[in-house]
Order: sequence, then C-alpha cells, then structure tokens
Amino acid sequence: MATDASLTEASDGKTSLVATAERTPHRWRSLMGGGILLLAALAVAAILTLVARRSVVLTAVRVVAVEDDTRRFSFEELYDKVRAGTKDRLTEWERPDYELKVTHRKGGRVFATTDSLGVKPNESANEGLSWTLSDPISLPDVSVIELIDRDVVLSDTLVTVSGPFDQQADAGNYRFEFDTATDPAIGFASFATTSLGERLLFAIVLALVMAIILRVTA
Repeated sequence: MATDASLTEASDGKTSLVATAERTPHRWRSLMGGGILLLAALAVAAILTLVARRSVVLTAVRVVAVEDDTRRFSFEELYDKVRAGTKDRLTEWERPDYELKVTHRKGGRVFATTDSLGVKPNESANEGLSWTLSDPISLPDVSVIELIDRDVVLSDTLVTVSGPFDQQADAGNYRFEFDTATDPAIGFASFATTSLGERLLFAIVLALVMAIILRVTA
C-alpha cells in the first residue's frame, strides 16, 4: 500500500510540474504582450502631445508700420526713376510695394520652401496690411517671414523675423501680428514627417503586430 501511495504522489508531482511548465510560456507571453501594449500606449500619448503642439497653424499675418512709411522724393529722384523704368508716374510721395514671403520647412524636410503671399502695390502699412495664407502652415514649421519692398528692377528686403513665433514680433519700423488656428490634420501631417514622428509611428505599428502575434500563438 505504501508503495502504491508513493507512486501516486510521484505521479501527481510529475503532473504538477508538467502543468507548471506548460503554463510558464503562456504567462511570459501575457507579460510580454502587456509590456508591449504599455509601451505602445506611452508612445501614443507622446504622439498626441507633439501633434497638439504642431496643430497650431499660421493663417494670416498683419504688418503695421510703427512710423510713417511714405517717402518723399526729390524731382531728380523721380526723374531718374522714370528714366530707369522703375516708376511710371511723377508723384512727389510714394508708398512701398509691400510683398510678404514665408519660408517654412515641413517636419523633417531638408530643404525649405519659400512662398510669396502676394504684393500690395503703393499701399501704406500705417493702418496695417494683412496677408492671408491660402494653405495654413504649422507654426513650428515656419522659420522666416520677410517683408519686401517690391521693385521692377531690384527688390529690397525691409525686415525679417525668425521663429519661434508668438502672437506678435517687432522688427525695424514694423510690427508683425500673427493669426493662428488649430488644425489637428495639419499638425499630424507635420509631425509624421519628422524623424521622431517616423520612429514613433513605426514603433507603434511594430508593437501592435507583435501583440497580435503573441495573442494568436498563446
């Protein structure tokens, strides 16, 4: 009887060890799956934070001259301008032909793009001039804004302002006021082209694939 009891206990012990060994891989898979999902959740939280920052987009720029921006020409200057073909009228007073250019680099792009927002010929900025962007740009992507006096022969850059941008900026005789809005689609598109964005998005996709594989093979 003792022998039979010993054999039964040994058999039960082996069964318990086998069951424990069979449960161990499943437990490790569960732990690994949970860890992977936790890391994916942290990556998603980081992405949402960074996308929110890039979702602030530039929609319009208003330029105001701090001091009078009209210029009085002497007769000799007017005559020379007409002869050179840079002025088609003999007016004693002249206002600049303002042009605004925005230089931006979307996300991780190496080369910047410069867009002209248009020219406002012979207009004063004393009361303020506004340019509206047809395609809003993520504010962190904007690097430089140039105010130019457009001329037929040679255009002069009056002032430039560089990022990062706030609600307004002063440069020389001009004050720049920036209108912004929130656009998550533009923010995500900007973030996705950065090196960090590409890595985080790839990590999330990889984590989800691994979690699915572990779930299927469990």
